[in-house]
Amino acid sequence: MHQLDAQRQTEELAAENLRKSRLSNKEYFDQHKRLRPESQKLSVGDLVLVYDDQIGKSRSQSTKSNDRWRGPYRIREVPEDSTYYRLEELDRTSLVQSFVGNRLRKFFVRGDLERSSAL
Repeated sequence: MHQLDAQRQTEELAAENLRKSRLSNKEYFDQHKRLRPESQKLSVGDLVLVYDDQIGKSRSQSTKSNDRWRGPYRIREVPEDSTYYRLEELDRTSLVQSFVGNRLRKFFVRGDLERSSAL
């Protein structure tokens, strides 16, 4: 009985240590790693391209030259303190799926780029 009780206590202690370790790792990551620099932060109304990970994973020769980025889409909503975005088509049709920030790339309209390079 003592061995079973000791085993249960050991398992509880191990689970608590694992929880503390994961929280500590999360705090370190949040303080030291930024997925997107502040200067490149995406906001509501920005145009973005979405990475198509199905094409990226495919090894088929027929999809090798296909575009891996779809879009442009407009950011419809950015939930507070989250890493995903809700997008919409340019005609304001909302997309059902939400997208993680590391699958998005800011889209620049050619006219805007030409004006900024002239300055």
